[in-house]
Amino acid sequence: MAFLKADEISRIYSDRLFDMTGATPRRRKILCPLPMHNHSNYTPSFSIYWSRNRWCWRCFGNCNLRGDVIDFVGYMHIPGYDPRDPQKLSKAISMLTGENYTPSPPTPPERTHETRLPAGVLDRYRPISPEVISYGRARGVNEGTLRSFYVGAHYDHRHTYMTIPTIEEGQVTGIKLRNIDPGGARYRSVKGSRAGLFNYDSVLYQSGHIFVVKGEIAALVMIERGLLACAPSGGESMKLDQRYVNALALANVVVIGDNDYDPEVRAKTRKMAEERSKSLGAKLVFPPEKYKDVDEWILDNPEAINKLKEM
Repeated sequence: MAFLKADEISRIYSDRLFDMTGATPRRRKILCPLPMHNHSNYTPSFSIYWSRNRWCWRCFGNCNLRGDVIDFVGYMHIPGYDPRDPQKLSKAISMLTGENYTPSPPTPPERTHETRLPAGVLDRYRPISPEVISYGRARGVNEGTLRSFYVGAHYDHRHTYMTIPTIEEGQVTGIKLRNIDPGGARYRSVKGSRAGLFNYDSVLYQSGHIFVVKGEIAALVMIERGLLACAPSGGESMKLDQRYVNALALANVVVIGDNDYDPEVRAKTRKMAEERSKSLGAKLVFPPEKYKDVDEWILDNPEAINKLKEM
């Protein structure tokens, strides 16, 4: 065991989390068992989820701790456990495996996502322009929200674009260009972009309601009004791979489709929304028939926010 790294041991012994907590792969939210947790109520707050090829855990209650199977043993049995302390980490591993463990020197983590976008790419689309601010305001998003999501501007010889970046784990993985002038294609992407999940870092392993909507602007409208929302940057047809399914696993996910005016397009997009909700194990809802998109519904009827919160 001394020849294995802590990361390898974490993956090998990952399933032991269920034995030690009494949870199961189908019942992964329980009362927090950690000794430092002060139970002022008995609402289950300890959640187990799949991440980085192992089972991990997080308490959303007052102890607000997280970790893997090694950390669980440490917090349960080692006073003053700190996963950054090599001696305490080694002791936790020895208790978990039943063998003496000698830590090896740490190695930098591997990059999990590849992107061909250069460092500092967002600087090319700053500052945000008055035209983009005006367009955002017309769509129901104020300047402060646009700036907080690093929305910018781009011009070519024919059109003005709103630039919308997708950022995952602090890395810019893609930038979408939304044409805000009449004519021409509505969307294109900066070369080197890859499809991702807009607002990924905010929804990662969160509980409560998370709304998965068709586009970034709809997500911004909802976020500005206090809802937690995200959007696949590839639109309705983008399939959410297992990494995104895992990221949303702790939440009560609601997929929101739209009511396209063209009957053929509507049938096609509804089918894609149904497939997305099925892949996420999520509830599927649509705006009332008179509205095409959820942001149109919210802007016309502020009470829509309360209805969404109750889903």
